[in-house]
Amino acid sequence: MREMWNYSELKGKLAVLEEQLRELRKQVQPQRRKFQLPTGHLRLVCLQLQEQQFALYLPVILEVIRMVKLTPLAGAPPMVVGLLNLRGCIAPVMDLRLLLGLPPKPYHANTPIILLESENHTRALIADAITEVITVTENDLEEPEGIMPGIEFILALVRQQNGLITVLDHTRLLRFEEEQYLEKIIASEEREGE
Repeated sequence: MREMWNYSELKGKLAVLEEQLRELRKQVQPQRRKFQLPTGHLRLVCLQLQEQQFALYLPVILEVIRMVKLTPLAGAPPMVVGLLNLRGCIAPVMDLRLLLGLPPKPYHANTPIILLESENHTRALIADAITEVITVTENDLEEPEGIMPGIEFILALVRQQNGLITVLDHTRLLRFEEEQYLEKIIASEEREGE
């Protein structure tokens, strides 16, 4: 005789299994240390997304280019808008708006693509605009934990006369699963190019 399964019972078991899987993934994920800004004078590249100001630590930025045609990636997370092949270097391109939960915005010819080095990998980020390069001291930085606890990808906050600048941790913008997915895609693209 066929065993009958209760739909709601199966749904409950599935929810329990999914939660157990999430817990196991947390246990096996390598612990990624937060990027540490050096002491002294720091140079930051300021980016604009909507009306908000963000910044990246200048020494991790390899170069900034204008928007080019990107190779789409089927099945990629929504924030990964494609691959960039720049002088033989293949880099995944992520829309910083989507990474930060902001609504998408159409790209134009002058939309900047920021190439940066992240843990021995080249990554690219799309911003609305690059506004300036500033120099701050460690005394100008405020720890985000007291203001916005639990947000891993924020390194610090900088108070300026015209508002707050959020300094992003480029090493933590992607979650572990997304990083693994990108590694597989890049390895596959590099093998095809050989």
